Amino acid sequence: MANARWLIPSLALVSATSMAAGIGPLPTQTGDSVFSAEVGYYYQRTDWEGINGSLASDALDDITRDAPYLRLSYLFHPNWQASFIMGDEGISNNANHQFLDLTDVDQQTFFGAQLSGIVYQDNDFSVGPFLQYTSHGDYSFAGEYEQTTLQVNEYAVNTEDLTDLTAGVMLQKDFQTLSVYGGVFYQDLQTDFSGYHTANTTTTNLNGTLEADTNLGGLVGVSFMLEPHLNLNLEYQNRGNHGIAISMVYHFQKPKPEVVVVETTRTVIIQPEVATTYDATVYFDVGKTDLKDSELAKLRGVVRFIEDNPNAQVVIEGHCDCTGPESFNQKLSDERAAKVREVLVKYYGVSEDRILQEGLGEALPAETNDTDEGRSHNRRVRIYASK
Repeated sequence: MANARWLIPSLALVSATSMAAGIGPLPTQTGDSVFSAEVGYYYQRTDWEGINGSLASDALDDITRDAPYLRLSYLFHPNWQASFIMGDEGISNNANHQFLDLTDVDQQTFFGAQLSGIVYQDNDFSVGPFLQYTSHGDYSFAGEYEQTTLQVNEYAVNTEDLTDLTAGVMLQKDFQTLSVYGGVFYQDLQTDFSGYHTANTTTTNLNGTLEADTNLGGLVGVSFMLEPHLNLNLEYQNRGNHGIAISMVYHFQKPKPEVVVVETTRTVIIQPEVATTYDATVYFDVGKTDLKDSELAKLRGVVRFIEDNPNAQVVIEGHCDCTGPESFNQKLSDERAAKVREVLVKYYGVSEDRILQEGLGEALPAETNDTDEGRSHNRRVRIYASK
């Protein structure tokens, strides 16, 4: 059907306007943050070859799309996140085109929503689905092509209610200061159209619904933690064309309760007494579990207390700062506590029966996580011994 050739730029346009924003990584709770704001930029290039003829090789060359966007997200469950997305998108093609006029298309506002979650998690490895719906703006474009040397075809097309629905699954690996993710997805695109098509002197009105199933696509990305509450996301998407997204994400923290200090004055009579407890804390470098030589000396006091008190029990608590995903920090705190236990048992001969060990992740910070000094005091293992 020769008149159907006007559908080629329509298909290319629908393809070029889909995927309004980056998908982003799976939800990861950062400290006590449940709200986040993301500012990003999405760029897409469509090398769509169409069918034979100059319309495919010229009019559809290098259709590009750029879209700054804002995403507001709410972590309504430790493993599930809902997001609202909005932004502006613009479409253009090769400035040397001869048949398709896209250079004067205005920026159009789009809106979207996303749901993503984790259904399986093993320490720092996660698997989960995502679903994203986007409603785009309306577009108008025009062009012409030479079907034969005696027949020139002209067309003008308006698209309305352009939507895309994307569903997929993602794998993610969390490290101390970054997360690497990748996934596959299926996308359905649809728009209503109207306009006309003229072949020489005969004009045909056009209207209906155009649906283009993109089938499978893929994405890979990385999320860098620049600060405890600030991430940089980089993402690449491919579904027959190429899309790149870059964004900054800020995680808002819950307000901390105000601490009221009540000063009192009293006289204390100090009497010498025999110590019934011993409390020591050793500190670690970022992401490390090895004990530094300067911290090993603190364990000797614990050992002397245990030797002097044969019935004494030891509790070892591992802690982390809030740098990195919560699941990663939990694992790291377990490993730090295990390392201290290993030193007491293997090098100082403390009986394993006298030691209790627990990793508490980032749940009980000793100081604020908003400064480097505070975070350094939160990367710790507390050793508490009592008669």
